[in-house]
Amino acid sequence: MVRGQLELMASKGPTEAELNRAKAVTRSSMLMGLEAPSARAEARVSQLFLRDKLTDFAELRARMDAVTCEQVQAIAAKALEGPACAAAIGPKAGHGALEAFGAK
Repeated sequence: MVRGQLELMASKGPTEAELNRAKAVTRSSMLMGLEAPSARAEARVSQLFLRDKLTDFAELRARMDAVTCEQVQAIAAKALEGPACAAAIGPKAGHGALEAFGAK
């Protein structure tokens, strides 16, 4: 997310309709991922690596559905407090963003 978008999200947050659409896309993606055994295995392994525990998909969905516009707005504001960072793949030369971050 570019800084301008993050600032907009922090100041106004998503609308209820935008948040509902994002939740619908995420639910669809999660359900589609449950169809293939390899995708289910990959999701479980990711949970173990990231959180050191398995979480039931029903619980993940319930937690996702509980997210509010205000929570998204607060997280965006919190992200703006941290140091700026960038990631790029490819040769270091030619990335104008490096100068913007004061990289050497």
